Amino acid sequence: MIIDGIGQVLLLDLPCRVGGCTTINDDGSYTIIINARLSLQQQRDALAEELQHIHLGHFCRALTAEQAESEVVISSPDGLEYIRRELWKRNKKTI
Repeated sequence: MIIDGIGQVLLLDLPCRVGGCTTINDDGSYTIIINARLSLQQQRDALAEELQHIHLGHFCRALTAEQAESEVVISSPDGLEYIRRELWKRNKKTI
């Protein structure tokens, strides 16, 4: 899947403890990898979390993994809803 203005999303088998991960590409776009072993809802939550990392600029700042995770508020319904609204605006699609 391609998300306009962000990059691509891939579903791959990852270790069970990993929901997803994101890398920044040479052109400034992102590749988001979501664990294909997760349920659909868990995949959506993982995508929303990775998108929030991008939105918060975690790839442009020197942060530890713990610092970056502490800033993510996806575990709240409001955080997930924010990401859904942003994706809808960009792509006219829902996740």
